[in-house]
Formats: sequence, C-alpha cells, structure tokens
Amino acid sequence: MPITDAVLQVLRAEAQKCRVPNENSLVEKDECMLSFDSPFSPQGLYTNLNTWKSYGRDYVTMDSQNTAQKLYLYQKKYNLVKPKKDEAEQEQEAKPEPTKLALGVEGGFTGFESDTEMKSENFLCVLPEFTLIDLSEQDIPMNITECINAIIVNKGIGAHEEFKGWEDDEEVKESLHSETLVQLPLNETMRPSPNRDDWRCGECSSTENLWFNLSDGYIGCGRQNWDGTGGCGAALRHYDQTGKQYPLAVKLGTITPSGADLYSYSEDKMVKDKNLSTHLAHFGIDVMKQEKYDKTVQEMEFEFNKDFVFGAIVESGKKLEHVCGAGLIGLHNLGNSCYMNSVLQSVLSIAEIKEKYFNNADKILLSAPKDNVENDFVTQFTKLTLGTLTDRYVKQRDECLKMDAEKAKQVYGDGYEPRKRGGDDKKEDEEGISCVAIKPRMMKRLVGSGHAEFGTNRQQDAVEYFRHLLEFMNRRERSSQVLDKQIAGLKTLFKVKIEERLECLQSNKVRYSEAEDVILRVDVDLNLATNLKEVEEYNQKKKEKEEKAKAAAAAEAEKDKDKDKDGDSEMADKEKAIKLKKPVLDDKDKVLPSIPLQRLLDSYLADQVINDWMSPATNQKGQVKKRVRLSSFPNYLAIQIQRYYINAAWVPEKHDCVIPVPEELNLEYMRGKGLQENEQELPKGGGNVNANQAATLQPDAEIVGTLTMLGLAATENAAKRAALAVQNANADMAAAWLMEHMADPDINDPIEDQSGGGGGGGGGDGGGYKPDPNQVAELNMITNFSKEYCEVALIQSKGDQARAADWLFSRENIEAEVAALKNEQNAAKTEQKNFTDGKGEYELMAIISHLGKATSHGHYVAHIKKDEKWYFFNDNKVAVSQDPPFEHGYLYIFKRKQ
Repeated sequence: MPITDAVLQVLRAEAQKCRVPNENSLVEKDECMLSFDSPFSPQGLYTNLNTWKSYGRDYVTMDSQNTAQKLYLYQKKYNLVKPKKDEAEQEQEAKPEPTKLALGVEGGFTGFESDTEMKSENFLCVLPEFTLIDLSEQDIPMNITECINAIIVNKGIGAHEEFKGWEDDEEVKESLHSETLVQLPLNETMRPSPNRDDWRCGECSSTENLWFNLSDGYIGCGRQNWDGTGGCGAALRHYDQTGKQYPLAVKLGTITPSGADLYSYSEDKMVKDKNLSTHLAHFGIDVMKQEKYDKTVQEMEFEFNKDFVFGAIVESGKKLEHVCGAGLIGLHNLGNSCYMNSVLQSVLSIAEIKEKYFNNADKILLSAPKDNVENDFVTQFTKLTLGTLTDRYVKQRDECLKMDAEKAKQVYGDGYEPRKRGGDDKKEDEEGISCVAIKPRMMKRLVGSGHAEFGTNRQQDAVEYFRHLLEFMNRRERSSQVLDKQIAGLKTLFKVKIEERLECLQSNKVRYSEAEDVILRVDVDLNLATNLKEVEEYNQKKKEKEEKAKAAAAAEAEKDKDKDKDGDSEMADKEKAIKLKKPVLDDKDKVLPSIPLQRLLDSYLADQVINDWMSPATNQKGQVKKRVRLSSFPNYLAIQIQRYYINAAWVPEKHDCVIPVPEELNLEYMRGKGLQENEQELPKGGGNVNANQAATLQPDAEIVGTLTMLGLAATENAAKRAALAVQNANADMAAAWLMEHMADPDINDPIEDQSGGGGGGGGGDGGGYKPDPNQVAELNMITNFSKEYCEVALIQSKGDQARAADWLFSRENIEAEVAALKNEQNAAKTEQKNFTDGKGEYELMAIISHLGKATSHGHYVAHIKKDEKWYFFNDNKVAVSQDPPFEHGYLYIFKRKQ
C-alpha cells in the first residue's frame, strides 16, 4: 500500500530528528525499557529513532509523548519449527561414513542442524496512528532509511551482556607457542579417525576427557584426580615421553568457532592460541564448523567438586515438576549471574516489597523519568516485580506459540506439517512449555554499575550481593518521591541491632554498646558435630582403602617391568586404568559432620575472654569478657552460615558438613536486656590499641590490596579494619587478625572515628567518613569555596583533597547538589533509628545454596516457600521442590511468625 500524502508529510518533517547509530553505538533494541517485552512478544517492539530506546505496545505512546517523537522501528520476530522432512531428505541423511575429521566439508561431518529458524519482520511505524510502512517503500526519506538500517545491523546493548558461561577469574593468556608450534607432517598412522566413536585414549581407551596434541595428533586422557577419576594422564605422559617438544593439546569436544579448551604443558596452564584454526586445519578439522559436545575444564572441575551435597541441593534423582505463573517466573543466567538471580528471587518473595512496588506499579511507571529511565532503580525494580509477580509472560508465551504456528503455515505453505524436534531443540521445547523466564539485564547493569565486582561477568558471593543490594536499594529509595515511605524499606526490614556487653574482669564493671547489621553471621565449628565418632571411623576406613589401592597400583606397576610382548599386558593396562578411575569409596558411603544450627547459635552467644585489654577503670592491662546478644528482632532475619574459610595456605576452602536448620525458630532467649540495676557502668575508653593513634592511623594501601587480592577480605572495609587492628604491621598479621574477626558484626562497615573505644561498634550514620577540620580549612583556602561545600566535597572523596577539589569545580549546580546530599545525609541519620522489632519467633521462607568450593566459583540456587509450598529456583527453571536442602544452605531467610 503506497504512502499517503499526509503520512509522507509527517516523514519529511520528522526525518531530521532521526539519529543514525554507528556500530559502536549502544542501541537498546532487544527489550522494552519499562517491561520485558521483546521483538518476540505478540505485539513486537518499537525502537525510538531518536533515542534508540525501545518500548512495548503498552508504553510506546507514553514515550512518544515524552520525547515528541513519531517515528519508530517496529520489530516482530517469530520462532518457526521447520517443516517435516520428506522421504528424499531422510534418505539424504543416511550418508556414508565421513572420511575427514571436519564438519561441513566434503567427506566430513554434517554437523547439527537446528529444527527451528527465526523469521524477522521490520517496519517503519508512525505514531500515534501506528501506521506501518514497508521498508522497501521508495518514498521514505534517506535519513530515516539509514537510521533504521543502522539500528537493525547494530548488535545492541544485549549483545554485550549475553551469557558467557562459566568464566575463570584469572584471564587466560596467549600461549608462548602460538607462533612457533611444531606440527609434524601427517601420515596414515598419525591421522586421527574422523569418527567420534573411535576417539579413545591411546593408553586406556577412555572416550571422555580426551586431549588432542596439536603437534603429532596423539589423543590421550587428561590428568587423574586425587580420587582416581578424571583420566589416566596419558596426554601429559606423552608430552614427557616425546622429549617435551609438543606442548599444546586441545580438549576434544570443546572446539567451537569461538575457541576451545587449550592446555600448554610447558607453561603448565590453560592458554589461548590465536592460530588455533590453522593448527587444527593441519589435521583437517574445520574450526568454523565444529560444535561443542564435551564439557570444558571448568565444567569438569564443577562436576568433580559436586557430590551428594550437590545432589541434595539441586534435588537430583527426583522427577521435578516444572511450573510457571505469577511469582514462579525464572530469571535467565546472563553470564555467572546465578548469585544475583537467587538473591532477587528471594527478595521478590517478601510481602512488603510487593506492597511497596508491585501494588503501586502504575503510579511508579507513569512517574518514570523521561531521560535515563534505565538508570532509575525504582522504575527498573518495579519493572522486575511486574515481570515476575504476574503471569504476563506466561500468556505471551502461549500466544506466541499460536502466532509462530500460523506464521509457519504462511512461510512454508498450506501443506505445512512441523517436524518432530530433537536434541537441544526438543529439550528447549519441553522445558519451555513448563517454564517461563525473563532476562534482568537492566537490573544487573544498574545495581552493578561502578562496582569492581558486581559490574563484571565473574561469579560473585551471593551474600555480599545481598548486602550490596540492600544498601543500593536503600540509597535510591531514600531520594524517591513516588514510593510510599510508610512501608518499610528492605534494609529496615532486615536491620538488626546487636548488643555487645564488655565486662572488665579487673573491676567487674560493664559497658553496653550497639551495632547494626542486616545479616547474622554464624561461624562453623566442626568440633560441635553430633557424630564426631562416625566421621572419624569413616575417615579412617577411607584412608585404609586408599592405602590399599595405592599398594595394589604399585604392585601392578612392578609386574609391568616384566610384561611380555604378546599384547595381553596392553589389555591389562587398559583394564587397570579404567578400574583406577573409579572412586575408592562410593559417595553414598560418605559421612559428613552434622552440626545442628542450635549448637552454632549457642557458640555465637558464648562469652569470649580477651587478654591484654587496657581497662579504663583501673588503667591497667587485664582481661575483658565479651558477650553478644540481639537488641532487636527484625521482621526478616537473614542468617549466613560461614561454610567458607581461608586455610593456612590462604586458599579458600569449604567446610564439608551438614547443618540441619529447622523451619521454625524461637530466638527470644538471644534478646539483650541492656544495663541491669546490679551492674556498674564502665567508663569510656580502653581497648588494645591506643585510641588517639587508632583515630589518626590510616590503613596501609599495600596491606589492604594484598588482603583483597587474595580473597581473604570479603570487602575493602574489612581489609582496612585488619590493617588498622595490627597498626599496619604486615599482611600476615593482618590476615591472622582477619581470620579471628570474620564474624564481627561491623567487619564490612565503613571505618569511622571510634575514639570511644571498646570495639565491636560500627554501623555508622550512613556517611562513615568525617572530614578533618584542618583539611576543610585548607581546601577552603585553596578553592575559595565555602567551608560547607568543602566539607561535603571531602566526604564525597573520603578525605582526598585533590579529588575533593575536582569534585567542587566539576559541579554544574553545586548549590542544588550540596543541598540534595545534605538532605540525604539527614535522611540517613533519621533512617538509622528505624528498626522493626517484635517477637523473636520466625519461620523459614527462603534458602540460598551454593555449589562449589569457593563463593567466587560454582553455582547458586534458591528454594523459596510460597503459599505453604516450597519451590526450587534454578535460574530460568522453576519447579516444585520435593526435598528442600535444609541442611546445606549458605544464606537462610526467616520471616516473623504471624
């Protein structure tokens, strides 16, 4: 249909507003700014040709009014199941055995053909009438055409945040042998079989964990794990036996166009090879056509680390019923973002969050800022509540299935009959029918923005993210004008007052102080296990069996020296290698220490005696007794089980134990009562470090850097506290102090002036840093800004005068910004007094569990109780839980009993 004169007039008038992006421009073309609608949604997606931001049908009119923009790119995409194959195609599939170790080339493997394909439709849309114009129309002004074409080919912001799988924290670097690798001329004995079924270890005939030498084509097993699993180590032995001339080996089955697992034996680490495609082509392997079919090294490590605890957490072996619906929407993993997903799912299950955001969603979205809506937390969190707490995307999925089927008939003809899906397509189809998930990309980007850890795609600690989210959310809510301030914020709901009682054992006088935290951190002491005898018996039995296995292997090795040459011994070697891969003890026999939560809580409450404490009552060093209680019981109580620790070699490890946690807790016995009538108050002062020195001493940057780099300190604040506690002596002493004070309630709080002494305090007034009056006066003299402004600048720069001066001179409206910051500080002081308190009786509502040996690796999942039923949230999958892992959680969230 030709363009009408009226529409053409609009196009010519609006064309000058269109901005043409380049390939590096950040174009938000895959998701609505105010919902999770996408081009695959039934009504498609509309991209503003001026702002490059996209909106679903429900919100595009509002955007048009806000931006005075009438022209949009309309995208609609379909997932089509391909037609059923006819007899000729089925016969063609029965091809002869391949003769080349390659994919997609003559004589090679055919590769994997998807049973679905994507169909895209793009139009120019003119608002407010939603007039769709075919892009082939010649009358469309050139600037509009260029703008639309550039948006279509642009990768979009989403491409930068796509799932990257399991990532190592340490960057894999280029191999020293990339340019100089020796590759021997091929002959018939060296050329590998093109049939994957024939790929076997040259020693033990294993078909798993195989490594292909890029110099001579040798195929051998990877290294053997401590328990005999993993491989027989033939690939490494081959490197040694060939004079260490052929150092690079690639793991078969991990080769894809984007790379592969590559190991350098001479460098003894995983490496990259920029010439990998050339080196593989030497053997007839076409890397651009390869598909991944085996696990990567990181996935293998994950497999090796998981045991029956893993099975208990993910409920393996049980037939789980996948579900979807309001409150049962999954979150896609965006690249090691399972830590975020598990925390968000737990937070979204809190009733007050639903009341604060979900119940006021219309008002919040209508008040969304016209610019930078993607950076407005209140708007983006409201968007998340609507996406997860309604069945909008379940309905969209059902409607899209019908629309895709109709479009397939149009594309393939009336005789269209969908083919039976197989492989990954079949699995996706089956799971997609019962599970629905959204991608929280904007939320991840916003909350992680500027953060050294959460702004990356590396795996993170879910507990640290929980803390960060509460603080981030609290700051953003504080400045919001649209939220109902009568409903407590998330931080207030979790904030608990911790009472510390110090009793000077010289004078018997006492001092009470209070700190605040949002998590109750409980240390794990394996000596508190109720089954210590059984654990010792199991460990002894395991040790004896391992020693027998080693002795048997040594005896077999001795016999090998006299082996004959008739080939029998070769078969025996293969059988022996296969046997050695079996674990010494079955996993089901394993006995783990069992420590009831009650014992850990009793240990948390136990008195601690501290030596060499300077008593302000006697002015002499002596002993002080420290005791901790809870001054308030919040509406929600988060308990972190400190399963992870740093061993003597500064390597992160996990306490292998089970901790039964009841579904109901009565913690009233933990309530602190403050100063009693029969107690005498201890004067201020005292402590292990001179108060004046502690107030002026600054943390040594090198010590702080060492503790954070090695992962010993969970936060920079914890590292600073450790450095100050040992008066910047050295990193070893700071690390030792840190190990003893991991459970301190203020360990991660900002460093403040604590000249009052006594330790254990903290929490602060939200600002933390208090500028030195001399610094304020000096900055005032240098910059000529008022002392009020200089004080705010120093607070923002944490005392750095150069940064403070830069802050002052870079403000566009310093008067308004200082006023806003002061208002926020005042609100923070008021907010600090806000605690929820009530009976200390709780019921369990959520469990966040971690799979792996360190919190910075592995995988996180959540189990959440909704309407008296437990559900299992594993990224994009949601299922009814049959057996929640009450004994294996990392973070437990309780709510006050009604």
